[in-house]
Amino acid sequence: MLGFAFEAAAVRSTGVEIQHCWNPPVGYVEGVGGDLRWRTDITAEGVEMVQSYLAPWKERYPRMSVEVRSEIGSPAGHLISAGTRASLIVVGRRTARHWPHEPRIGHVTHAVLHHSSAPVVVVPED
Repeated sequence: MLGFAFEAAAVRSTGVEIQHCWNPPVGYVEGVGGDLRWRTDITAEGVEMVQSYLAPWKERYPRMSVEVRSEIGSPAGHLISAGTRASLIVVGRRTARHWPHEPRIGHVTHAVLHHSSAPVVVVPED
């Protein structure tokens, strides 16, 4: 998926914005006692994790602008919102374990396909 995104950005002579979104399960912050620093910690960890995946792509495309955003909340909502400023949205699709020959998309990809104002490409995982 990252390869496709970087190639598409190179063809368009534009940058890449990576969205790392996570919607915590209900009750996740129980016991935190109102301390909202957990949001900052989680988003910082998300950026750090994504940066480690991006290292080989940044080497391959050294002049390309790469922005990483880590957000708490609905992944579909954040991706749809990103579509207002994007020329293309690239999302992944996991290969179904039980139905390897049938395409399956998750609820996030489904929502982005139906609600994004930008074109959407669904790239299956290898």
